Amino acid sequence: MTISRRRLLCAPFALPVGAVAAAPRQITDGLFWRGEALESIMPFWKRHAPDPQGGFHANLGPRWDPMPPLDQPTLLIGRHAYGFSTAFQLSGDPAYLDLARRASEYLLAHAWDDEFGGWHDLLDRSGRPMDGTKAVSHQIYVNVGLASWFGATGDVRALRKVLRSVELQRLRAHDRQNGGWAETFSRDLQVVSWGKNKHAHYDYAGALLLNLHLATRDPSALAWARELVDLSLERLRDECGWFHGFRSRYDREWHRTPALVQGKEVASTGAQLTAALALIRLHEQTGERKYLDAGVDLVERTQRFGWNAKTGAWSEYVGTCPPARVDDGGPVWWWVQIYGAMAQLRLHASTGERAWLQGFERSEEFFTRAFCDRAHGGVYMAVTPAGSVHGDGAKASSGAWKTSYHEMEHALVNYLYLNLYVNRKPAVLHFRLDGGARHYASLVDNPSAGIDRVKVNGRPWREFDATERSVQLPEGSGFHVEVSLAPPIARASKTPDARERVRRRMQLAMGPFPAARRVALEVEIVEEVHEPGYVRKKLLFTPELGDRVPAYLLMPEQGKPPRPAVLCLHPTHKAGKGVPTGLASDPGRNFAEELARRGYVTLAPDYPGFGDYRTDPYQLGYASATAKGIWNHMRAIDLLGDLPQVDARRIAVMGHSLGGHNALFLAVFEPRVRAVVTSCGFTAFRKYKGGNLAGWSHAGYMPRIAAVYGNEPSRMPFDFGDILTAIAPRPVFVNAPLGDDNFDSSGVDDSVAVARAAGAEIIVRHPDAGHSFPDEMRSEAYVMLDHVLDGAAP
Repeated sequence: MTISRRRLLCAPFALPVGAVAAAPRQITDGLFWRGEALESIMPFWKRHAPDPQGGFHANLGPRWDPMPPLDQPTLLIGRHAYGFSTAFQLSGDPAYLDLARRASEYLLAHAWDDEFGGWHDLLDRSGRPMDGTKAVSHQIYVNVGLASWFGATGDVRALRKVLRSVELQRLRAHDRQNGGWAETFSRDLQVVSWGKNKHAHYDYAGALLLNLHLATRDPSALAWARELVDLSLERLRDECGWFHGFRSRYDREWHRTPALVQGKEVASTGAQLTAALALIRLHEQTGERKYLDAGVDLVERTQRFGWNAKTGAWSEYVGTCPPARVDDGGPVWWWVQIYGAMAQLRLHASTGERAWLQGFERSEEFFTRAFCDRAHGGVYMAVTPAGSVHGDGAKASSGAWKTSYHEMEHALVNYLYLNLYVNRKPAVLHFRLDGGARHYASLVDNPSAGIDRVKVNGRPWREFDATERSVQLPEGSGFHVEVSLAPPIARASKTPDARERVRRRMQLAMGPFPAARRVALEVEIVEEVHEPGYVRKKLLFTPELGDRVPAYLLMPEQGKPPRPAVLCLHPTHKAGKGVPTGLASDPGRNFAEELARRGYVTLAPDYPGFGDYRTDPYQLGYASATAKGIWNHMRAIDLLGDLPQVDARRIAVMGHSLGGHNALFLAVFEPRVRAVVTSCGFTAFRKYKGGNLAGWSHAGYMPRIAAVYGNEPSRMPFDFGDILTAIAPRPVFVNAPLGDDNFDSSGVDDSVAVARAAGAEIIVRHPDAGHSFPDEMRSEAYVMLDHVLDGAAP
């Protein structure tokens, strides 16, 4: 990029008035926008935003001088984390990465409320929280920043907090009486205001959840985004199709207090464009045409009444019913102008229609001509409809909401979508990642733009999935990953198989695995006891950063290694791992001990809240203890597979009650499990306790079953017939006593019938017993394991 071209937008040079607008050819060049952001906007933020005390200045004047107030709004720091993370992803410049780290570390160190959860709205200049409310508008943008930091670096600590915050919003702010989500908490997460606004609904989807889905592919994030957008379409639109909840207000019962200009009701143009972007993005990520149609309709209507096609300026308001222009001479706001241009560009990419690109060019011509402070750098907060500076010339740096967030969002979208969809050129993104995990590396919603090439530390790298848009790295840390995205081509879509579809549906209720990276297990033996026929070792292992799982490992003394192994999962009992290992005086459930005497290596870990294990899954970012259990059990399979005494090709899982369904859950996600034994572990949801799923929805299982699915079997995204089908063709032995008062045996048969119809191999036994694992059933299960795992018994 030449110097003369670089000066066109925001560099501090005094240019003649007639020369400040970029030429049309430059406006449709993605590299132009990337270069302008990195060379004419971000250097000023880099130089002036950091506060010497460790945070960031909350209020910068027209010449970037700090001004009161000096407190630290956490949303401001979150928006800085987004801006600097995005600048790094566009440039690879470590200076921007360092500032993104500074913002993210500051939030993680100071902003999280360790007592009640959620983010403090406001910190003093030294980073101490200032008691007050927790508004969703603040929570969302802290999460936006940390989600962007996670996307750039894979920092699991940040992801954990984001997921926990999202889950608190989903569960604690839900208005079960009237529908929708509240807008403000007290510090202890009691609802202060049940009012309904855009931040808690369509903005929550578009600004956060869709980004979170791109970074994690968590299906529950996409499902909630769809739910929020659908609700917004239903409840936040008026009879003429305008979206409200910003400037105008809704109370708890969805009654609207209108925003008035000159005595007439108006709707925010920015709110329309925010909603439209959420609709367009949701279409790209789901492929559902209804969202694109709604987005096209909304942008067309907003252009007609809120955009000047001659000048390219977007007004602040539109009249509602009947639709009308609002000619009040009010300012043109920087973020509204940016959102208007981005909506037009995204619609061009989604529809291929030239008219949207022409509208984008006109909007951006106005932006390059009117919004840039050519004397001091940066972007003006507002200009007049004619394009002159509004008021005292305040910059988009004066106040908690004024950071580089919108400018970098603007630069990112323009660079990616102009390169990929207009000019058919690759687009390059940068990441700084640790190894040992799969990392999703695309910031483009439409999956048709796959990965073309990858470099790791400057060298070509082949371990990537072009269609999935993920990169797999070796063990190690601090890899500089450069990902080149290819222009969209007609490629065969990767249709998920039946097992993957079941996994996704299960994760709607369970949530994702925040600990996507397999860290070193760091096995520590803390006790060793010799028993007849085996040695019992008490150990700790690391399933993820910041966590240690207690377990018993039983090593048989007979036979020659490598041996088959069984992961043994305990029932609901305070002794946890002590039950299957025979230490809990609970006869008939000591299958880890019995299997060890038969020649199997067995491992019995504690489930969260049992035995010696007191880790809180929710503080680690999980949406359920069930998901945490699955992740721990997958790492337990890693542990067994790493043992020289174990044949990693011959591993099974067995569990009773709590362990019975955890064995099934693990097998769906863990292909290394060769066989499953489940005792008293499940029934069809509609036959569990008369169809009341409250027992499945407490903190020890999946709280979303109550919060999202109302404890109703008909609303559940999966059932046990799906789970058994997903495990096939691996064999499953089921002990389902006729007298089990937890899990109705007829519901077991219903689930098995579904799976058998799909070709599953399942052995079902119905002993005349209660909630137990009788001797003859265990013996038969052992024989099945001997057969499948090539005979462990001597």
